[in-house]
This record gives sequence, structure tokens and C-alpha cells, in this order.
Amino acid sequence: MLKKLKKITRIVNFFLIPSLTIIISLFAEVFPFRISNFSLFIPLFLYITLYYWITYRPRAVPYLFVFFIGLLKDILNSNIWGLSSLCLLFFQILIKSQRKYIYNRVFVVVWSGFMFSLALMLLIPLILDKFTINVISIQWLISVLAYVPIHWLLNKLDNYKA
Repeated sequence: MLKKLKKITRIVNFFLIPSLTIIISLFAEVFPFRISNFSLFIPLFLYITLYYWITYRPRAVPYLFVFFIGLLKDILNSNIWGLSSLCLLFFQILIKSQRKYIYNRVFVVVWSGFMFSLALMLLIPLILDKFTINVISIQWLISVLAYVPIHWLLNKLDNYKA
């Protein structure tokens, strides 16, 4: 009975920790939009947590979950429904396709993979003429610098044994 309980707890934690951290990062990224222009200096927490979990636990982040997270982000931001979902799904496909080059490598390789992937993702708002190159450059730099402590924190959560 105790072995079954431990197994169930392990399975729940396998999916629960990534899901909760992704949802928390979504709210951390979305709620500062209520303050004018403050959101331009907020790291893209959602991309950071998605990158981490897709790299280290790809089965814990299904496509349908990412789609609904993007839809929720669009609803909370009063954006066109489906735009964030499309971007996040493209990001997930990009990371999964490059995972073999990133996974189990030195941290600098993982970090540079995030830099490159985020740069590609930030081209979409630039092409859609939503932001200027200055705003996107600042947000990219802030997110790349914020990746290091967030990766460390997510790594501690991922390797935590109760």
C-alpha cells in the first residue's frame, strides 16, 4: 500500500510541479500589464519556465496544456485569442526539435539555447509591428539575465525529494 502511494505521489509530482510553475509564471508575467509601461521591464517568465520544463521534462508539458496556457494569456491580456497559443506551441516545437543538442549539456549550452530560441520568438511581435526593436531588445536582455536564477530555482524544485 505504501509503495503504491509513493508511486502515485511521484506521478502527481511529475506533472503537478511543472504545471503549477508554468501557471504561476503566467500570472507573474500578465498581472504587471495593469501598470503602464512597467510590463516592458518584466522578464518573460512564461518562456523561461516553458523552456526549462520542455527541455528537462517534455512529457510533463503536453501540447494541449500549452495551448490552453496561451489561450488564458490572451484572455488575461485582452489579446487576439489564439495568438499566444500559436507562439507558445511554436516555441514548444522549436525546443523539442533542438532538445537533443541541449539536454544533458553544460549550463552555458542550455542558456545559449534559451537565448537563441527567445530571440526567434521575439521576432514575431517585431514582424507583427506590436513593439519596436528597442523594447524587444530590452525584454530579451532582461529575460536572458533572469533565466539563470529561475533555472536554478526550477532545478531545485525538479530535484527536490520529499
